[in-house]
Amino acid sequence: MKTYNSIKHKALIWCITALAGMQVTAWADTLVNRYSFNETGGIIATDSVSGANATLHSGTEGTASFNGSGQAVLFQNISEDPSTDTNAAWITLPPNILSNYTAVTIEAWTIPTLDETANPWTRIWDFGDGSGTGQTVADVWCRFGDNSGDSIELDSWTGTAGDNWNFSGATMNDGAENHVVWTGDANTHIAKLYLNGALVSTFYNFSNSPAAFTAAGGTTNDWLGRSEFADPLANASYDEFRIYSNAISALQVAADYQGTPDTYPASYGTVTSIVLSYGSTNIPQGSSQTPQLLASATGLSGTVDIHDDPGVIWTSSSTNVASVDLHGVVTGEGSGSATIIGTYGALSVTQAVSVFSLPVTMLHRYSFNETSGSTAHDSIDTSGNSDGTLNGDAAFDGNGQVHLDGTSGTWVDLPAHLLDASHVTANAVTIQLWATPSAVNGAYTRLFDFGNIAGANGANYIYCAPNTAIGTTNADGSLSGGGSMRFAVSDTSPGDTSEDGVTFNPNLLAHTNIDVVIVFNPNPSRKYLAMYTNGVLAASITTTKAYSAIVDDFNFIGRSTYSGDSWYNGSFNEFRIYNGELNKFQIAASDQSGVDATNFNVGTFTSFALNAGSQPIIAGDDRQIQAIMNFSLVTNVVVNGDSTLAFTSSSTNVANIDNAGNITPVNSGTTTITGIYGYVSGGTTTYYTNTVAVTFLSSSSTLIHRYSFTTDASDSVGGANGTNVMGSNSGITSGPTYSGGQLQFNNPNFSGPSSSANYVSLPPSVLPTSGGATIEEWFTMTGSGFFTESYAFGNDSDASPPTGAGGEYLAHTISAPQGGPVPSGGGNHVVQSHDGYLVGPELDAFGTTPGIGAGGGGYLDNGDTCFSATVISADGTLSYYLYDITAGLGGLQQTISGYPLSSFNFTHAYLGRSAFATDNATSGSMNEFRIYTGAKYSSEIAADFHAGPDTLLSSAPLVYASVSGGNVVITWTTNGTSAYTLQSSAVLGSGASWSTVGGASVVGSNYQATVPISGSSQFFRLSH
Repeated sequence: MKTYNSIKHKALIWCITALAGMQVTAWADTLVNRYSFNETGGIIATDSVSGANATLHSGTEGTASFNGSGQAVLFQNISEDPSTDTNAAWITLPPNILSNYTAVTIEAWTIPTLDETANPWTRIWDFGDGSGTGQTVADVWCRFGDNSGDSIELDSWTGTAGDNWNFSGATMNDGAENHVVWTGDANTHIAKLYLNGALVSTFYNFSNSPAAFTAAGGTTNDWLGRSEFADPLANASYDEFRIYSNAISALQVAADYQGTPDTYPASYGTVTSIVLSYGSTNIPQGSSQTPQLLASATGLSGTVDIHDDPGVIWTSSSTNVASVDLHGVVTGEGSGSATIIGTYGALSVTQAVSVFSLPVTMLHRYSFNETSGSTAHDSIDTSGNSDGTLNGDAAFDGNGQVHLDGTSGTWVDLPAHLLDASHVTANAVTIQLWATPSAVNGAYTRLFDFGNIAGANGANYIYCAPNTAIGTTNADGSLSGGGSMRFAVSDTSPGDTSEDGVTFNPNLLAHTNIDVVIVFNPNPSRKYLAMYTNGVLAASITTTKAYSAIVDDFNFIGRSTYSGDSWYNGSFNEFRIYNGELNKFQIAASDQSGVDATNFNVGTFTSFALNAGSQPIIAGDDRQIQAIMNFSLVTNVVVNGDSTLAFTSSSTNVANIDNAGNITPVNSGTTTITGIYGYVSGGTTTYYTNTVAVTFLSSSSTLIHRYSFTTDASDSVGGANGTNVMGSNSGITSGPTYSGGQLQFNNPNFSGPSSSANYVSLPPSVLPTSGGATIEEWFTMTGSGFFTESYAFGNDSDASPPTGAGGEYLAHTISAPQGGPVPSGGGNHVVQSHDGYLVGPELDAFGTTPGIGAGGGGYLDNGDTCFSATVISADGTLSYYLYDITAGLGGLQQTISGYPLSSFNFTHAYLGRSAFATDNATSGSMNEFRIYTGAKYSSEIAADFHAGPDTLLSSAPLVYASVSGGNVVITWTTNGTSAYTLQSSAVLGSGASWSTVGGASVVGSNYQATVPISGSSQFFRLSH
């Protein structure tokens, strides 16, 4: 009998916590571990707070000892690199010493003997899961640096969030006491590194809290003086080492540094004054200024900058003129004056700022109106210093265009340094062109490429490529191939090692006189890299590159700075460079005015409209509500994504919507979407409002196949029974078996290939070929290797039986590589098994064309039981859900589009086998496998998950909760029955005492109960 989440006779549908409200509390610093190293002998360093004692490790090549004066001393007595030598000296703290905190402070007083050979990688501390050769799951370390100029720095890392660096540039005192403090707070997303009382690094996108380490698998090796990598061990002594379960303030850091290692707690006293200053109070519109907020306190001898302390509240007297963020950073929004106010407790300080506008100006314009010769004149800069030069076979056609034939050496050369900051004073640039790229353009040809190398590799560039692969024209004149469109900015050499860019479809081949605009505005308030085609935003990202990234020693039209890329085949009608960012209204006006005009005026406002597209909307058909501004000179300007646009849904039980206009259906019904847009013109913002009614139909999903694995792989609904396939891999002693309602695959760990392993074969027709579909599965995978799959549909027909060498396929990959080593049999983790991939159709018969992945991210513990759902809507949107039942985590992982069922042509279907013959065999078990017609709503997926594999919820209600005033409003669908009763309990688990919640009534087509918020936790369920 299956157990999992199902509850006999009761449906646990929804669980919420009711809170009395939100309050801000000044919490005291929480010291959780303290090592003072006052021992006079032995190898145990006592934790005087939590008893998590540390151990001194010595060996034949290093000694760790107490000196009797309050220090633990590490001495490495070998001259060679002791990076992986377990006979050296270090201090071991208990594993997972950081526990499950969301914020942490690590503080150390230490005296290093810095390396004389410029090897900076010895560790003050290193908490991770490595063993001296590298981390795999999580790590937080701080290095000493060296005495050759290499600084102290810190890195925290997890597989899901990557590296969170605190680079400092500050060097430690060799042979003297140093005070080192690192704070990391996932609540404020701030990490700070201090050295000897001074802040040396701040990171504002911090996400790798100890809780993230714990979720990733924990830190099994927590060391002082030793690295998780193959780095040298430290020669150093430790006076004091502390860990706090919060991020201590800059004031407390200053107090600790001013005191001694033996002083706890050190007090900074009372803050008596704060002084605010900005580098400049005259701020260009779009630019930002970071403040100093210097605090004086009775217990400190100097001042401390607290501008980004969570206790400081920042406000602006006019956010239309100057906005201010949580850290006091002021951004110029519109021309005028404003007052910035910083408040800390009972103290307040003000600073007046002025914002001025830098109008966007056209710096260069090449219209190619020449009829002969090789000079392309710049009609803006008429000095001749900015004129372009035609090379090779480039030629004017006499009709305002220059033609390039794609042969080597044919391009238009522009003078160097057109984008230099001395000319582009706005720290932002817009490049606009009209072009006709031929269908036969080669891979990575360029519309333009401005950079500082013209050789084997490009560097420090900005470029736009109309395609990334070779395009061809068929005999009938139709276009094939051509890859994708791409634009990018790089600040490295070779440039492709660090680009900010976007690759997207469709490409631009065979478009006639297409208007292309590239915007690069890295100002702190914007950080915007985008491309517009024919006046409409095509793609954008938040850029990390500075304007100084571009070094335009070589400025090419129709040529790449990479020697291996193809040469442009086609024509150009116009090429322009602007100082500053053209906004979407100016770009739309320019496009609608045409290539020969220079109008950027939209005219007067005429209407604000919302477009919901065709209705009704079917479940799974994700939709974006378009917000459109119309003017007298320009129409249909889409403003989705603007910060001044906001959407609301009148019924969140029917659908939710974000401020980008992305609408997520929850249940069938009709909701009214309201859009409010603030149109900014100069220093004035005018708000416009409109509404649109949106109707969603029920998912109408129907269960067509159900495999419960009671005694075999029979289909209890559709009769599409599965067949056991026994493999021939070494170690296989029997085929798939069935026990306790589970399918056991009986494959040895990491045995491969999958084509010679145990699996179950299903009829290939089980998946619908049109409309929508939903696939659900409950599974437990153990010891799986790289690229193992819980199910796979495919159409590879190059062998009989099919071997799965590629072709079109739809597969749920539960284990895929992520750069780390493959665990040995019975290892602790299935590698990247939360990265389940929904792989779209591959057009190459042998699978050489990359598929599309919808990944979950993170790791799945070996042996965890999971529930996954694949939802395919009628329009080809794939939504991937994954729940780790054992860990209590999960939900919607990712959504991708463009893969309707009609695009597949499957010839085989597997359970427990990959679509690729050479992938690893699947180990573990499967509890339930279902296929429905129709795309289920997210609420239906969640309900199926909570009900468990034994329960079909064809008549079970869906439950919703919302907060209204001081009440929690709980709503559940009637489904033609009144058999469900709402119950509540103060706790969950064995101590739960469920009591009936009265007062439920029918509201519309739902039951509804209103429960006052009590101030304590309450949990709710429906029972019948």
